[in-house]
Amino acid sequence: MKHYVVLLDRDRIPGELRIPEFDHVWVEHPHTPPDACVDHLWRATIGVTHDTPITAQVLAGCPKLRCLLVTGASLDVVDAAACRERGIAVRHLPPDGDAVMDAIEDCARGLA
Repeated sequence: MKHYVVLLDRDRIPGELRIPEFDHVWVEHPHTPPDACVDHLWRATIGVTHDTPITAQVLAGCPKLRCLLVTGASLDVVDAAACRERGIAVRHLPPDGDAVMDAIEDCARGLA
């Protein structure tokens, strides 16, 4: 399975990110305004947000999304109930490049 990985707030994750060792498309946005979230995520199977809100309305426009990683201070930016209803795994991580990459690779393995 080819994954489509989208980082919505790349400027909030310090350091270099290693290239994942699975079949993927990689897209980075320095910052995503809330009104552009669906446009940026609609193809994604794995999404990463720092503080871009992921609402039920956003999730409705992202039918392929299966894993969502949050690097901000709180999971409050994500509609957890809507994620549960859609079977989307949500993980809270520190804004650290290695932790994010490990989690992305874990998601890809779990979705294979």
